[in-house]
Amino acid sequence: MQTREKPPIVVAPEVEPLMKGHLLELRDVLVDQSKRSAIRFGLTLDQILIRKFYDPCEEGDDRLIFELCVSGDESKIDEFWDSVVNNTDEHGTKMSKKARVAFDEVVSVFVHW
Repeated sequence: MQTREKPPIVVAPEVEPLMKGHLLELRDVLVDQSKRSAIRFGLTLDQILIRKFYDPCEEGDDRLIFELCVSGDESKIDEFWDSVVNNTDEHGTKMSKKARVAFDEVVSVFVHW
């Protein structure tokens, strides 16, 4: 599934059934913080891909990856990632407990340049 909004948010088919309740809440926060951080660092957020984490050594792993596809000055990658993760973490006090736990234990944020 892909949204029409900018940046497009692409949810892998195997993740779609999971995207409800606290994961939608977390998605909204991560998307908002990603957009804000991209503007702050003068980057273009081309797409957000939400997919499962695959580890061939661990079957049944339920972790999710929020892959932020970004273009612009590559030297800002670390600052951008730090900004997204730290701002989402700070926003955690406003999220439900389930969304907060998901961010801490289930979701990873990758930046793809």
